[in-house]
Amino acid sequence: MAIHNWPMQRQIDLALAVMALPLLVALVLLSWRAAAGRMDAALENLSVVAQSASARPGLIVARTEAFLAALAERPGIASMGRGGCDPVFDTFTVQNREYANLLLVDETGRVRCSAIALPAAVQMRLGPMYMHEEASRADKLVIGKPELGFISGRWVVPIVYPLRDAGGRFLGHIGVSVNLERFRPPAIAVGADMKVHLLLTDANGLVIVSGEGATLKVGDRVDTAILAGEREATLSPGWLHAAFPVADKHWYALALTEAGPVMAEMWRAGLVSGGPATLLLVAGLLLARRISRGLTEPARKMAESFDAATDGQPQAPVPVVPGCAAEFATVVSAFNRNIAALSEERRRAAQSEQELNFILSSAGTVVYILSGDGQSLLYLSPGAESLYGTSVRSLAQDPGMRHEHVLKEDRQSVGAMMQQVTERDQGLAEYRIRRDDGSIRWLREHCQVLRDADGHPWRLSGVLQDVTDTRELVETLLESESRFKALTALSADWYWEQDEELRFTRLSDSPARRLDLSIDANYIGKRRWELPTVGMSEADWAEHRATLARHAPFRGLEYGLILPDGRCIHLNISGEPVFDREGQFKGYRGVGRDITARKLAELELRKLSAAVEQSPVSIVITDIRGDIEYVNPCFCRSTGYAAEEVRGRNPRILKSGETHDEEYRQLWQAITRGEEWAGELHNRKKNGDLFWEFVRIIPLVSGKGEVTNFMAVKEDITLRKELTAREQLRQEQMLHHARLAAMGEMAAALAHELNQPLAAIANFSGVVEHQLAVPQPNLAQAREVVDTIKGQALRAGDIVWRIREFSRKQESRREPTDINALVRDVVRLADIAAKSREVVYEYDLAPGLPKVTVDRVQIEQVMLNLIRNGVEAMEDAAGEKQLRLASRLTENGRAVQLSVSDFGCGLPDRIATDLFTPFFTTKPEGMGMGLSISRGIVEAHGGSLWASPNAEVGTTFHFTLPLLSGEA
Repeated sequence: MAIHNWPMQRQIDLALAVMALPLLVALVLLSWRAAAGRMDAALENLSVVAQSASARPGLIVARTEAFLAALAERPGIASMGRGGCDPVFDTFTVQNREYANLLLVDETGRVRCSAIALPAAVQMRLGPMYMHEEASRADKLVIGKPELGFISGRWVVPIVYPLRDAGGRFLGHIGVSVNLERFRPPAIAVGADMKVHLLLTDANGLVIVSGEGATLKVGDRVDTAILAGEREATLSPGWLHAAFPVADKHWYALALTEAGPVMAEMWRAGLVSGGPATLLLVAGLLLARRISRGLTEPARKMAESFDAATDGQPQAPVPVVPGCAAEFATVVSAFNRNIAALSEERRRAAQSEQELNFILSSAGTVVYILSGDGQSLLYLSPGAESLYGTSVRSLAQDPGMRHEHVLKEDRQSVGAMMQQVTERDQGLAEYRIRRDDGSIRWLREHCQVLRDADGHPWRLSGVLQDVTDTRELVETLLESESRFKALTALSADWYWEQDEELRFTRLSDSPARRLDLSIDANYIGKRRWELPTVGMSEADWAEHRATLARHAPFRGLEYGLILPDGRCIHLNISGEPVFDREGQFKGYRGVGRDITARKLAELELRKLSAAVEQSPVSIVITDIRGDIEYVNPCFCRSTGYAAEEVRGRNPRILKSGETHDEEYRQLWQAITRGEEWAGELHNRKKNGDLFWEFVRIIPLVSGKGEVTNFMAVKEDITLRKELTAREQLRQEQMLHHARLAAMGEMAAALAHELNQPLAAIANFSGVVEHQLAVPQPNLAQAREVVDTIKGQALRAGDIVWRIREFSRKQESRREPTDINALVRDVVRLADIAAKSREVVYEYDLAPGLPKVTVDRVQIEQVMLNLIRNGVEAMEDAAGEKQLRLASRLTENGRAVQLSVSDFGCGLPDRIATDLFTPFFTTKPEGMGMGLSISRGIVEAHGGSLWASPNAEVGTTFHFTLPLLSGEA
């Protein structure tokens, strides 16, 4: 039947049906599109939340890797603690709260060092040995499974870094235990109608940490297909999820939300979107006449408004066309409500993005997301301009511009990171940038490639963080540790620590190395009073333990410690208690100083003080002005003054006036120049008695070479002076007697010598008398004879004068003397006796000898004794009798040597031994005093006298006389 033959109602119905069907299909498609968009938006939000939740553990792992890598370079750790644990272990648990412990493990799995104190002197074997085995095969960071720490007792994740030598040999590892609570995902608000549960799982789907309010707890498992990014995999019916890898896919950040509310909202949106279609159809069927005018225009406007709202553009409500049916107006109102709801969802999404940006900026972190090829910037979180200190608009055109300001020397690190991204899909680097204001900042960049289900690069995401403060803090800590280590290494003091039971847990080894001690074997784990000590009684130790029981500090505890090799050192100990943050007593720490040298010095000082106090000589110490600061008891006994009477006074109180002022002037000039002075002073006691002192004054010089005091050592030589004077008088008397004896022995020769001039005088007097008796005397001849008589008389007088001078007793007096002239004068005297024995003198006198300051009479006596002995030694000799007299300079020009050589019988060995012994003689009429007195005279002049046999026959006597400084 032809359609045009149908009733108008049926045609209208047919027309409405034909028109309503595509409209219904279109509205259903639009509702499905809105629902699918809502599902995609929910999944996209979950992905962003999962990525945000992965930032925190990722940063902790990156920071841990950098921290362990830096520690691995430290000598104390690279040496596996053989020289003592690195100081970083001491302060680690205080300064690194996010870590439960720090361990240094050797290649056998034994713990060498631990931040948490181990039982004394015990090396524990590592608990999780699988970590140790993985570290031995790895060349980078190894992350373990969650476990209960075998030392800390807390749930931790072990992270270790392998240690190798230059040849690549595995030495052990350095590792930390990260508290699981540090990985707990933060609460991230997404929307009021979408509650997100955050989890952290390992690669096998085991839940490590669950966020606040999460349904799944630690120990539950999830399907690993979810972690691989497969959307069709589900935890359980009714859940939506998104996963993001962390730490080189060791862990995954998982964001979950219940699908029910999302699906309900999606169906609600569909129904809301389909409701207008139904109403439109009903309105079309009921209001056929208004279909053309009331359907076309509103539908077009609703489609435009819906598309604009889908693109995120704000739209005004769709107006109701005049003349439109009330039902269709209701459809338009419902459509407008849907548009308002969509705008509200957009607004909420924008708020969620702002909250996420706030979280990232608060964490000081900048997140960027690039396209799979890295050429387009898809997302850049706020804070980038603050990080770079300049505009980042250029990154939109070229994301590689983020490395434009990297310092030249750090560009290699950036290149290495990009190479890691290419080879391993992720990379990490720390580098410096120079901002426009010239400041230098350290950045840490972690970049990772995200791939789709087919393995193709989908996104290139990265995290930028300003770590300048952290680097500076680490460098400051390292510098502080270095200074502390240097101070403890160079210090002569001991640094020690004790635990709650007062047992030694640590001793600095620098003093121990100097003493060649093994600290661990002898002292660690023991209490102070359990060591072999001296100088402390049981009462002293009891008092010290009482102080420790009160947890009070102590200072200046001194005692002696007997070392294992038997040596004893003395220590001065100071310590203070240590408390934790809760006020619990943890032990003691302090320093100990080796005072052995001081103790020995004090002992030596006490000895010296006792020696000074008991010294038999007077000791006086003055300041640089000469005022007395100290006198010993001997001074008080010698002078009669008490110590209190002379302290602060000048030693001139002892002056007697008998010593010339010039002597005191020379004394003061010498000691003020820093020179030592010695001499004799004639002083007066307190009671007025005079006494002689031999004084030696020594300037005392400080370490800077400055004179600080004068010390005088004074010996009372009054008795010695008296005995010396008596001995000198006795010696002079003996010398005079010896000269008289010599004169007696030469009496006959003298008589013969004097007889010749006297006889000549008598004879020539007769000639003069005869000349005077003749009438005409020959006056010229008489005058000549008288001159001869005069000469003979002078000759006899000279002989008598020389005999008288030689034999006359006189006081000793030294004066400069020509030695060669003295020798000739003695020969003329001795020649009186020598001529009768036919002795011939041979002279070998060096010309130009300097004058020698001597007592002429005494040296003449010595020469006369030696000449007489030589003459007598040749009395029975056959042939010519020669006596050789020689003089010369000796001792490098500092003395004159005289020699008397005879050619007689010589001296047998038995006689030569006792030759200078008093009263020893080989002459029947001799006294045995000549050579003894001669040696005493020579030695009193500072010289020496000795005899030596000649090469052929005879003996030579030598003696020396020293020259004064002005005579040489």
